[in-house]
Amino acid sequence: MKEQNLRVTISKRMLKEGLFRCLKKKPLEKITVSELCREAQVNRTTFYNHYVIPRDILLEIGIDHAKKVREIFLADSNKTIGEKRKKVLIYIYSVRDELKILFSAEADAHVENTARDFFTWFVDGFIEERKNLLIKDEAEHEMIRNCMGWSSYFLVRQWLTQYEEKTPEEMHDFFERLSSGL
Repeated sequence: MKEQNLRVTISKRMLKEGLFRCLKKKPLEKITVSELCREAQVNRTTFYNHYVIPRDILLEIGIDHAKKVREIFLADSNKTIGEKRKKVLIYIYSVRDELKILFSAEADAHVENTARDFFTWFVDGFIEERKNLLIKDEAEHEMIRNCMGWSSYFLVRQWLTQYEEKTPEEMHDFFERLSSGL
């Protein structure tokens, strides 16, 4: 059983790496399963054992990163939202090359929603720490959550694709200044 899990892990990693190499050459919608399998050095059966279309790999990568961010965020309940945000930004920066390719792949709504969802962990903590926001009802809570989640997602996306020279610490300071004004 352990050998089987290792085989699946290796196959999926090869497909993810193969997809990233393909995405450096052409847009996602022009990548065929055959081309991806050649690049990843796996057969089509292996691909279809795990995915239906190449876009499914991007969705899984987004979910994997969201899980990691969630782990970081939930790891230490004694930390402030700012301290957790800093750890998450350091993680994001550590996988920036992969995320830049993911962002440039013109991800569909599922991938972007997954990415936005992991930013809502910031938002929920932010709202909790600032009880003075006077949220009237669940609808307002959801609107604030969506607004701040999407905003955070697009700010991080912009950071990694246009302002990569900024360090995670500088971005943390930026987010702190931005959120202190609210």
